This record gives sequence, C-alpha cells and structure tokens, in this order.
Amino acid sequence: MALRPFVERVIARLRTTPVDLSRLSDESAPGSIFSGASGVAFFLHEAARLRRDETLLEPARRWSEAAREWAARATREDWGRCPYGFLVGDTGVAYVDALLGARRGDHERALAAVTRIDEVSDAFGREGPAAGPTEIVCGSAGVVCAILDLEVRLPRHANFDAARGVLRRARGRMTATLAAAYGTPLDPGPGDFLGMAHGVVGEIWALALSLGVNHPTVRARSNELAALGEEDQDGFVYWLPSRDGDHSLLGTWCHGMVGHTLFWCEVSRQAGGEDRSRLAARAAKTAEVLAGGGPTLCCGLAGSSLALQRYADTSGDERAGRRAYDQLARAVRLVEADETADEGVFLGLWKGTLGVALVAMYRLHGERTFPCIEPLASPRPGH
Repeated sequence: MALRPFVERVIARLRTTPVDLSRLSDESAPGSIFSGASGVAFFLHEAARLRRDETLLEPARRWSEAAREWAARATREDWGRCPYGFLVGDTGVAYVDALLGARRGDHERALAAVTRIDEVSDAFGREGPAAGPTEIVCGSAGVVCAILDLEVRLPRHANFDAARGVLRRARGRMTATLAAAYGTPLDPGPGDFLGMAHGVVGEIWALALSLGVNHPTVRARSNELAALGEEDQDGFVYWLPSRDGDHSLLGTWCHGMVGHTLFWCEVSRQAGGEDRSRLAARAAKTAEVLAGGGPTLCCGLAGSSLALQRYADTSGDERAGRRAYDQLARAVRLVEADETADEGVFLGLWKGTLGVALVAMYRLHGERTFPCIEPLASPRPGH
C-alpha cells in the first residue's frame, strides 16, 4: 500500500470540504482537536509545514476560526466534563491558534493564544478538582503536553520571547499541580484507569516529559507502575485498563498497551538500563500481538504503528520497524475500503481518517512524533 497517494487524496478532498461544523461527527465537541474543527486545522497546519504548501494555511485558519467562535459561546456542558482540556477543551483551540500565529510570524496572535493557555493553567491551580481531571485528554496532564510542544515549535526570534515567557510560567504552574497529585504512592482503586488517555500512565508520561524520568517523583511512580503490570500464561506483560473495566481496549493507545509502550520506550530512552529496556520490549511485543480492529490513531492501527516504530527507533529492532509499516499500511487499506464512512469520520483526527493520514504523512517525512501529546522532534535515526 503506497502511503503517498492516500495522503494526496485526503488533502485534495479536504481542500474542497466546506468549513461547516455540522459536517463533524455527532459525537464530537465541535471545537476540539480530538474530533472537531481544531483537529482539522491542526492536520492542515501539519500538511502545510511538512509539504511547504502555504496554500493550506488559509483553510486551516478558517477551521481554527470556526473552532474559536464555537468555543467563545460554549458552556461547560457543551465541552462535556472538560472545558479547559487539550485534546478536548479550550487549551486545544488556543494551541492550534498559537501554531497558526507562529507559522505566519504573527507574534501578537501567538501571545494572545498562549495567554489563554496560561489562564487555563491558573484555573487548574485555583479551582483544583473542580477545574477538571488530571488526565491527558481532558485534564491538566494534557495541558502540560500542549505547553511542551509549543515551547519547541515557537520560532526562536525575539518577537516571540514574550510568548515563550508565558509558556514557561504556565508550564511551571501546571507541572507543579500535576506533580502534587502524584506526591504519594500509587494506589489505584477498582474504577481508576491505568491507560494513557484517561489514566495513570498518561499523567506520569506528562511528568516524565516535563521533569524527566529521573526526577524523584517520576522515578518512584514509574517503579510502582511497573510493579502493577501483570503477565499472562504465555509470558506477555500487560496493564489492565482498570481493575473492573472493559478489557476490549487493551490493544489501544487510549486504554491499553500502545500507550504503555510509548511510556516505557520514553523511560528507556531517557534512563537506559537493562530492566527498562526489557520492559519496553515486552510492552511493544504485547502491543504488536494485540493490534487489530480499526485503523484509527486513538484506538487502532495508526496509533499502534507509531508505538511499534518508537520501539524500533529506541531499540534498533528492524523487524519492529517493518511491522510498524505493515500496521500503518493495513490502517490505510481499512480506511479506503470503508465505503460507509461519513464525512464526520473523514474529518476526525483521533478517531477518523485525518488521524491515519497524519501518521502516514509523518512517516513520509521521516517524523515519528505522536501527535500533540509529545514535543515535536527532529527525524529519528534511520529515516
């Protein structure tokens, strides 16, 4: 399966798609990155950046403006339980707005956007649990990830110094808030999630990116998380999504082994050590075995492909790299074979076609970064 023609078809279709929030998935928060207008704008921004095609910035701007207009009148209920979050929440709207401002060299727009993120970080610190959860998708961990990525992406020009200063303040506040929530040993209850999107590993991931895996809090919680892993009769390691939850998502990014693989590869990359390298290898093997189902970034093969490629890059395992490509190619085939997919599915970033196309586009340009939740990195070894 050739990735490039697929990406070209997706971009061509997106060029002719009207900016209309009614076209989004009925399940989406219309302003969100996850499956809303900010996600469409982010995809177009990334396509413009990677392809050096500035004509894509105008539709990106229009989708971003539509997200901002919706968010300006949205209530807490409109956002669900997370008005301040990143993948779902106002931080995501501001994040994309900051990217587009930076892309156009508009430092005032970038500053206004990161100031909104700073206000969100203040709300989390001021309101405590009432502000929202601590998770990646809707909560404070996701805000930390947004800040870290923007710190890398903002131009190294004096005009953006003020925006970078605001981000440093917000990052310090948000990281401290999240670290405080992990100041005591892990003791997950029956209903507590352990996965990346809504649970423990995603929150420790954000701390690991911000503070480093050798920070005392991160190191202690990582060791405790490792001890919570289980092993089946065939020797595969896994972490259940929750003690009493639905285990059908065990092979996914959101609740399962794809997210855990990304985390343990990051720990291995930063800290080294035979034990952590072995744990990353075992997590990747389980994720590979469990891969299947749909094609998407959140819950399917596109996300799994990125995690398996991350293990290949971290370990030098060429076989894992081939399997990562095979998974992505299968995701593309599934998308192109689904004649029933509606426009809402097409426009979805984390649960739709745009997410699969984004992973394919990243791979074509030698990038391995998991979108949004980790800082944009230079091309990894071997590509």
